[in-house]
Amino acid sequence: MSRFFAMTIPVLPGREAAWHQFMNELKGDKRKAYQASRRRLGVRERVFYQQGATGNAVILTFEGENAEGAWQMLATSDSPFSEWYFEQVANIHGISVVDVLLTPPPPQLADSGPVLEKTGAPFSPSAS
Repeated sequence: MSRFFAMTIPVLPGREAAWHQFMNELKGDKRKAYQASRRRLGVRERVFYQQGATGNAVILTFEGENAEGAWQMLATSDSPFSEWYFEQVANIHGISVVDVLLTPPPPQLADSGPVLEKTGAPFSPSAS
């Protein structure tokens, strides 16, 4: 059974350009190492960028058999890619590997249930 978790990580003020460069590297030169790292962890990672009035943040999701443990497993990896990854995380988010190890994954508080099938009818607030 696949598991899922998500977390929000603030981007330090003035580090937005560095974050975008980090993502460009994950989609470019570091892509193969990034994909191999997540395969070894047994997770699919998705990253979203949220701009907000009080600051910007990253929404990170892990999905896989051991999604909750994968973040801690990544933090204990000594691969060159993982070391580079956490250097970027520390620079952009101000989070150290120790912070990661000491922070449990966030608990899931609600779940709408699985998507079974589409009803075929569009949602209409006035119909309720």
